[in-house]
Amino acid sequence: MDLGNFASNRAKVDEMTSRFIWDTMVDMGVDAFTPGPRELQYWNLLSDFMAEGAIPVVSSNLTYLDNGEEKPVGQRYLILERNGVKVALFALMGGSQFSTARIPADVQVVFADPFQTAQELVPELQKQADLVVLLSEMTTPDTNRLIQEVPGINAALYGNLAPWVDRASQVGETIINQTGTRGQYLGHLVMIVDPDGNVIDWGSKNVQMAENIPEDEAVAAKVAEHEEEVKAFQTGSPGAGESGEDDGHDSHDGHSHSGE
Repeated sequence: MDLGNFASNRAKVDEMTSRFIWDTMVDMGVDAFTPGPRELQYWNLLSDFMAEGAIPVVSSNLTYLDNGEEKPVGQRYLILERNGVKVALFALMGGSQFSTARIPADVQVVFADPFQTAQELVPELQKQADLVVLLSEMTTPDTNRLIQEVPGINAALYGNLAPWVDRASQVGETIINQTGTRGQYLGHLVMIVDPDGNVIDWGSKNVQMAENIPEDEAVAAKVAEHEEEVKAFQTGSPGAGESGEDDGHDSHDGHSHSGE
């Protein structure tokens, strides 16, 4: 017989931290978010984020079944307007990333081929916006191949275990920016667009969030408060001594910020 409390409370701590990061991004004014495998794992939390709508969730090749009805995971694409320029954001997850997602057994997420999705979607977005920007949750080789096979993508932001480079580069007509992982880097890409929607110049600077960059005092205070809340939860919960159990994954191994 088992008398309970065999389960680690790590899942609850992860949920608390994920909620804290999300709320902080809301406060920062983040314009869009695309989920990775880890967010699919915490489907209930992701569903809450989608329902709240504080940050648009964008996923172009993922849908899910709700009582037999197929629904998008967030939005298939997002059109933003900045300084009179319309920017279309679309997001793709790769097959290898989707296959590693530990989606709850009672949730049915449908995966569509990202290359086919891009072939169908990019021409549609070109009609609606001046710039088309890809948020990629694919491997670097797959993203490189996609931007060469699918014309019309003005910029591609790499989010899946992307390396850090100090400057963006250009492959064909597409500007690519790789801004590292673990939330330790900030990508800054500026694109100059003429009245006809043509990119006539661009520049970038990707910054390492090193010790020489001062902390925001208000955010640092919120982080300290969150850490105290987590500590209090762990200390006050039965089985708290097992709270250090890990599932073998770094909780920030694929996290990337891009300030484009």
